[in-house]
Amino acid sequence: MDENQKVSHHHLVAQDKHKKVALTAYIRKIIVILNAMVRD
Repeated sequence: MDENQKVSHHHLVAQDKHKKVALTAYIRKIIVILNAMVRD
């Protein structure tokens, strides 16, 4: 996990999101990035 991803995850948790919701958002973000890398 790089620094931007840690900050993003902690930001979601700090916004009173449940940890599972924050984790799901984080995983989705990774999948979108990987998809873009494979596509290009």
